[in-house]
Parts: sequence; structure tokens; C-alpha cells
Amino acid sequence: MAQIVKKTNKNGHTSYLIRVSEGYKSDGTQIKRSMTYVPAEEMTAKQIEKEVQRQAVLFEENCNNGLYINQSITLDKFIELWWKEYALKHLKPKTLQGYEQYLSRIIPAMGHLKLGKITPAHLMKFYDNLSEDGIRKDTKYAAIIDLKVAVIARYGTKTAFCEQSSVSLFTLNNAIKGQNIAKDSAKKICRTLEKDMSKCFKISSLKTNLSGKVILHHHRLLSTIFQTAVLWQVIPANPCLRVKAPRAEQNEILCMDDKETATFFEHLELEPLQYKTMITLLIYTGMRRGEVCGLKWGDIDFKNKVIHVQRAVLYIPKKGIYEDTPKTKGSNRVMKVADIVIYELELHRKEQNITRLKLGDRWNDKDYVFTQWDGKAMHPDSITSWIHRFVEKNNLPQTNIHSLRHTNASLLIANGVNVATVSKRLGHSSTATTTKTYIHAIKSADEAAAEVLQDLFAKPLSKTEKA
Repeated sequence: MAQIVKKTNKNGHTSYLIRVSEGYKSDGTQIKRSMTYVPAEEMTAKQIEKEVQRQAVLFEENCNNGLYINQSITLDKFIELWWKEYALKHLKPKTLQGYEQYLSRIIPAMGHLKLGKITPAHLMKFYDNLSEDGIRKDTKYAAIIDLKVAVIARYGTKTAFCEQSSVSLFTLNNAIKGQNIAKDSAKKICRTLEKDMSKCFKISSLKTNLSGKVILHHHRLLSTIFQTAVLWQVIPANPCLRVKAPRAEQNEILCMDDKETATFFEHLELEPLQYKTMITLLIYTGMRRGEVCGLKWGDIDFKNKVIHVQRAVLYIPKKGIYEDTPKTKGSNRVMKVADIVIYELELHRKEQNITRLKLGDRWNDKDYVFTQWDGKAMHPDSITSWIHRFVEKNNLPQTNIHSLRHTNASLLIANGVNVATVSKRLGHSSTATTTKTYIHAIKSADEAAAEVLQDLFAKPLSKTEKA
């Protein structure tokens, strides 16, 4: 049976040491396991007594079942266990990719520390280090030579070059177009071409420190890991809860107003039908990029003008292009769409059918609405790149793929659609997310509503009152 020892430190704080015996070693030494339980300050004496007994029973069961993890385990070893037993089983591939990037900074900085000895001071020092210059690993590079000429001259085709360099064709095409690529990809291209990197690429962004938002993501990941350690009864408390979370900058929501959106549509009339249809769909529905890429013809009810959002097509380097469930439970949704959207989709389907018949067996019939030339799912980054070129070519206001979603939401709210409906159409997990994100549009709509009532009921001021 577990032994419970009450302890009170010099500051008057109470904790409970729980010990469990696991038998004896060959030399007769007793094997003991222990944990410390620290009750919350707001708990009553009766609640503490009951919880201490519960913790003792759970700890003894874990020890008997071989689930005991010593508090002296280092953070990096616990992260290995957390990754295997929790992350890989419960998190989406895209989330795991982001976590891997954060862990690449967390483990070198704090991995050697014992889990039970990590304090708020350790965390604050780590967050300060993350804010220093030179910490970023994702500085982007842009080509300063004609890469297409260099690649073809040496290897004949882009495909042959990609096979030799291990750079994807998508990345190579982006580099050829002068778009930003990662440092590692730029290095591979230069190494394969046997050229000096400084003569082929330039740094496209001199920002070398992390944003407050990214530092906050590191904090949240650490908090998740420590909270798991608390649940597994490895440590008594989560040190992240005793640290003020890093402050994330409030970036201005980038979206178009009604006049800018109308101009956007005017320029869209001259573009290829597939992209014209896709961008129309994005603006009218507020769907996410991956959701549009994952849309299939079977998801569209043309008769009732309804679209079912039930999957996303995403991309990560380790996995390539793949299908996944939508971002949240609320993202799996059904929405009514405008006549113009249905009209554009019908035209696009006719054009796609002609292409499919021409290609015959070479067409990969996966039923995707928006595809590569052979019917395969479209790479999500293709849309992002296309919008960037479209905006630049037509000298339009700064707009990106996500700002089309913001435009949809802002225009709906500004025109009187209630937040709950907007939230449901966007697939947000709660209306709180919508309210927080689009507070600017809500304030504007509220002010407009007040003016409407004033125009309806206010009596005109007399000359005396005006004076």
C-alpha cells in the first residue's frame, strides 16, 4: 500500500510525498518509487484529503503496471515517449510537421534538463533566446540568374535535374520563376549545378528573428508536453502555467472591400477557367485552401446549390500531397452557394470532361474538381503561387490566398450576416474564434446599425439645437 507523507516548506506551502514499494533487489535492497502531489491553492482540506488518496491509488496502479516514469527523466527522453505514445497516435501530419520544427529548437536548448527540475526561469530564458537575431532557420532565397537556362544546358530537362538534385519539380519551377525557396533547396540546386550559391541566389528577407506568434507556439507546445507529464503523474505541476505566455503581435487582417473585390473579379474574367472558378469559389464561400483542393464533384449538389466540405488535400515534404479530414469538427460542413458559383463550376466541369476524354487512360480519375493536368489532386501551393502572380500582374492591392477567406467573412458581417452563421460557413470551432478574428468588421457593422436606427427615428435638429 502507498505511503503518504505530508510536507510543508518554509513558505507554508503544502505538498504530499507518495511512496510505493516494488519489492526488493537481489541484494535485499527495497525498490521504492515516489511522486510529489501539490494541491491547488483553492482546494479545501476535505478535497485535498480525497485527491491525495486518489493520486496514491493511481500512482500505485501505474507502478504495478510498469507505467511509472521517474521524475529524473530528461526532457528530451520524455519528448521521445510523448511523441511515440501520444503525438503520432492523435495528431494530424500537418500539426506534427509544425511540432518537429519547434522541437528542433526546444530539444537542443532544454532537452538535457531533468523534467522535474524545469522551472519558470528556464522557460523565460528560452523564450528570450528565441527572440534574438539569427535564430530563424527558414530564411528564404530567390534566384538572381536564369536558372532554367542553366538547368537545361547541363541536364537537358528539368526532370533529369530534379532526379539528380533531389529537389522537387514544384520547388525548381518556383525558383525558376524567381519565387522564394528554402535555403536547403537553394544549396541543392547550386551543388548540382556546381555553382557558388552567392552568385546564384540572394537572401530575399533579412528578418532573422522569430515573431512573437511563433514564440507563443513554442510555449503552447511545451505546455502540452508538460501537461501530459502531469496527467501521466511524472511531475506534480505544469511549469508553463506559472509563466506569462509570450505576446503575439496583432497582425492586421488583410482583406478587400466591396469595390476592390469587384475589381478583382473584373481582372479574373481573362484568366484560365479552372483558376477563375477556384478563386470565385474561395471568395464566395470562404473555404480554406486545402478544402478547395480536396473538393470532389460528388460533394456538389448542383440541383440544390449546396457544397459538402468533408476533406482537405494538403502537402508536407515527408508525405507529399495527401488527403486528410478537415481542420476541425466544425470544418466538416454543408453550405449553400450563390448561382454564379454553380454556373462557374458547371462550365469548369464541361472543360474538364473534354480534357479527360482527350487523355483517356492517362487521366487519373479521382473525381477532384480542381486538378493537375492529368487529374491528380492539385498541389495546394499552386493556388498560392498563382494568386501571387495574378495580383502582381494586374497591379492589385496586396492579397494572398488566406485574405480571400478574410474578405468573404468581412463582407458578410459588414452586410448584416450574423456572426454565428459566418462562423458555421467558415468552419470555425466556435463563434469566439470568428468574433476574435473579425472584431474590426463586427465593430463597423455595429456602427452602421446604430446609424440606420438614427436615420429611421431621429428627429432633425432645430436651428437653436444645432447652435
